[in-house]
Amino acid sequence: MFFTLISFAQRGVNYQGVLRDSDGSELVDQDISVRISIISGTPTGTLTWEETHSVSTNQFGLFQLEIGKGITTGNGSAGSFAAINWGLSSHFLKVEVDEAGGTSFSDFGTTELIAVPYALYAESAGNGPIGATGPTGLTGATGPTGVGLTGATGATGPTGNTGLTGSTGPTGNTGLTGPTGADSTAPGPTGLTGPTGADSTVPGPTGLTGPTGADSTVPGPTGLTGPTGADSTVPGP
Repeated sequence: MFFTLISFAQRGVNYQGVLRDSDGSELVDQDISVRISIISGTPTGTLTWEETHSVSTNQFGLFQLEIGKGITTGNGSAGSFAAINWGLSSHFLKVEVDEAGGTSFSDFGTTELIAVPYALYAESAGNGPIGATGPTGLTGATGPTGVGLTGATGATGPTGNTGLTGSTGPTGNTGLTGPTGADSTAPGPTGLTGPTGADSTVPGPTGLTGPTGADSTVPGPTGLTGPTGADSTVPGP
């Protein structure tokens, strides 16, 4: 198969090829399947992008397609063709073809992409990794202090117009009337009637009868006989 890359589109790569059989004769007016792979680093390096195309050859065996507009196979490290970082490393184009239009692809070779389209590189260049911060340079010598003139004070600007007074908000609703408190002048409830006291006019109980006293009419015991007095008939000393 003879092929050329004829141009770089803004979001794809235009690819053209001529398909021939083993005898060198062009395969004309034939439906074929083409699988395109973008490989990074080396020809057998990391698979970055893979897509398939269903195209037809013309009367000269010529076919053409736009890389980046095929059906993704889901293989490769890039989530989309636009996400390929063209400036990160070298990239290689691998082409596989099934002349019967199926999925039994034959490898037709891998070629390095020497030129990278500016539009594709510009889309991914801003997404590259941030390099390490370089060392801080030496502090330069302090320059002489400049002699600057103080500018004149500018005139005071005019006072702005007073803003419009906002409209008064609506009056809030009147609150509910609270319940009437108890009347402190009203007499309290009548207390319970106390028990009836003892009747002082009722005579108390009769006391116990005391013992019978001695009978004063009974003569007491006879007293002792006193000593006999001196004989008054005897003359004194």
